[in-house]
Amino acid sequence: MSDWWVGLSKIESLGAHLWKRISPIANKFIPVKTNQHGFILGLFWGWLPCGMVYSLLVGALSSGSAFQGGFIMLSFGIGTLPSMLLVGVFTTRFNDWIKKPIIRQLSGGMVILFGVFLFYQATYILLLKYT
Repeated sequence: MSDWWVGLSKIESLGAHLWKRISPIANKFIPVKTNQHGFILGLFWGWLPCGMVYSLLVGALSSGSAFQGGFIMLSFGIGTLPSMLLVGVFTTRFNDWIKKPIIRQLSGGMVILFGVFLFYQATYILLLKYT
């Protein structure tokens, strides 16, 4: 997002190769006509390459239980839904503004701060659990 570290972009590019093979199958469920089609499409979209999802998956995997990991991913999905909907609406209107380097830097900084906060929170919870 902010172009500070390209390592995540390399990981995403690996996922992009997989997504190229999966997306034609997923596109068969667009437009969504039934709840089952929506569910299946959501399963396919879980393979969409995204660095933020990859980082949360690491947190979910290291959470200690399937329930906690599932809760982390569910919370991430619910938490990002409003912003993703707003991004979709505002991208067409503010496309030039979003491309400004300062906006990208601020956005990247906020994502990093969020990650640091989640790391601190997880560490604190683990310390409470095992002390």
